[in-house]
Amino acid sequence: MKNRTSKFKKASLLLSASLITGGGLLPTFVTFAEENSSVYVIEQTNDTNNDKMELQSSLSNLYTAKTPEERSLLPESEQVIIDEIERLLNQEVNLSSRTLTEDALNKFVIDLAYGIAFERNNPTFAAILEIGERLGALNLSSTDRSNLFQVDSGIALPEKPLSDWFNQLPNTETRTLKVFEKAANKEIYLKAQYIDNDSDKTLILHHGYRSMFEDMLPQAKFFSELGYNILLPDARSHGKSEGEYITFGYYEQDDLNNWINQEVAEKNDQSIYLYGGSMGAATVTMSQKKRHPNVKAVIEDCGFSTMEEQFRSVLRLVTDRISFIPIINQFDWYGKETQLLDLLNNRHIIPKLSFDLFNADSPLKSVQQSGVPQLFIHGEADWFIKPNEMNVLYNNAIGYKEKLSVPGADHGASFHVAPELYKKTVTSFLARVDQMDTLSPIVAEDLNLLKNTEFNSTETGFIDWLTSVDGDNFSSDALSRNKYSEFVIEKKGSEDIGTASSAQGNLRLFNRYHGPQLQFGQPVPLIKGETYELSLKASNDSSSTWSYPNVTYGFNTTIKDDALKNKHQEEKKLTYTSPTTDTTLVKLGSRVGYHSWIDHNYTHTIIKDIRLINTDRTPPKEVTIDTITAQENTVTLTGKAETNSKVLIKDSGSTILHETPVGETGTFSISIAKQSSDSLFHVVNRDVKGNTSASKVLYFK
Repeated sequence: MKNRTSKFKKASLLLSASLITGGGLLPTFVTFAEENSSVYVIEQTNDTNNDKMELQSSLSNLYTAKTPEERSLLPESEQVIIDEIERLLNQEVNLSSRTLTEDALNKFVIDLAYGIAFERNNPTFAAILEIGERLGALNLSSTDRSNLFQVDSGIALPEKPLSDWFNQLPNTETRTLKVFEKAANKEIYLKAQYIDNDSDKTLILHHGYRSMFEDMLPQAKFFSELGYNILLPDARSHGKSEGEYITFGYYEQDDLNNWINQEVAEKNDQSIYLYGGSMGAATVTMSQKKRHPNVKAVIEDCGFSTMEEQFRSVLRLVTDRISFIPIINQFDWYGKETQLLDLLNNRHIIPKLSFDLFNADSPLKSVQQSGVPQLFIHGEADWFIKPNEMNVLYNNAIGYKEKLSVPGADHGASFHVAPELYKKTVTSFLARVDQMDTLSPIVAEDLNLLKNTEFNSTETGFIDWLTSVDGDNFSSDALSRNKYSEFVIEKKGSEDIGTASSAQGNLRLFNRYHGPQLQFGQPVPLIKGETYELSLKASNDSSSTWSYPNVTYGFNTTIKDDALKNKHQEEKKLTYTSPTTDTTLVKLGSRVGYHSWIDHNYTHTIIKDIRLINTDRTPPKEVTIDTITAQENTVTLTGKAETNSKVLIKDSGSTILHETPVGETGTFSISIAKQSSDSLFHVVNRDVKGNTSASKVLYFK
């Protein structure tokens, strides 16, 4: 069976593996992983549409002027909004003037849209944003209109807020964060509420547009009862936080990362989970374009995909209502949207807020670059941010992802419309993410590569050690013992001039005259490019006053020769980088360094605590996975790893299932049999010493 391969921009990919079903063999898709992703999802599905969904506006393109009769049939609340816009229009633009220009109308529309969207204290935003059943049920008087300014439009609220629940908690505190508001050119203070459940997991809930932390209390209660610490920020220009401008996540994403850093500074190893609704959904998603190392997952509810698409919807909040206002409704405002967005961008956003609407960070860009696990949620009846936005984000997201579409749920109402389904989906997602947590890097123990460093012996010599009297020629020939039970390494006539013995793990060497250089050698396999350290403790155990020994140690021809002039113990070390992958002779020994004619002509040397270790204490980098190919019965990974290492596949219990060597080219290919759903495996890189990288996760969905 042939594999179909599609490489997408930035080499990002999502993998769909083939399945053999009763209806026949379904297609195999090969996908390519984002460089920084930690989790790779193998979706075993029969979906044959492999193309990522292109971003297309889900808004209608047909603009029609409404009649006075249609206006009269609107709910009173809608008529109040249109009356307010008409009043402002007549205040700013004289519709009966013969000098009325289309340019003046364009400026009115985008000035109104900008004030409503971006200015915290804009007096008309509520009349535009608050539509739908909640607003339709209100009987608005002139006094009631001012009260609309504080109504949340980001997350739908339950009938009774949970303020009483929150206020009676004994484990809450208020937190403060200082940030800079560029548009106002001043420092501002942000506020957040914290529920400390003494957990190593903190969940940050980010509210929606024109909302505040209290509106997230239903979700906060749910997550708090799951055991998470809860952080509830008021976004800049919302609630009790200072600020004059709202930027739909552009600057709010930096604030969120500062809240994360504050939490991690207090609790170093804290796992962070992010949840956001509407504008908050965009904020939490955008904040992880570059994944924070402590962030484990993101849950976004009814978020938008791009700033441009969001502000098309914002414009419609204005233009849909001016379709009921005579004269101005004769223009095709839907057809002018791109022109209006350009005007909004150049007249307000760039000069005042210092970012470009068309090139700004967006949730779409974030999910295309960040491998953080993400759950996308959207109500199927969402009137403000269309449900298709979730599909755009989901289909472009890399790494592990799930989605939940809630029938009948309006904007931000999914949690309240289907609470059991919502909570079950979220809880299962978080449990899977925790299971998917990558394995941490492991620094291997410094194992002694030498054998028998206590110099245990047989009747004919020391186990695993060769002997030499010149440092070049080593022998495993049997040795004899003298009357002191020492092994005789060298004799001159009947006189011992070089002997060795061991006791309590110490090697004691006897040298007479300047003749022999007693050395012990042990062949050890070393790896090219690896650095090793030979260490030992040596001391002058001679009874003489003036004569002293030298201790020798090293690798092949790289030998150190150090005098032991004093009686105290000295620690010796020598590092060596192996030029080849081969067996190397590790050497150590002694000789007479100096003897005086008025002193003994021999010396004693004690050597102990001999160690040879690989000095590499740095785990390899994570493997880079270039391709994942799903065939009928196997999944094959190719990629890059440290040279002269191994790539391992481990199960969730860290049992090694497969391994493959990585040669001089640094590339690898490794296969695993297809697994049952919800199976999880780790791919790690292990170097020659045994240091192991953090894992990449394979998840069979």
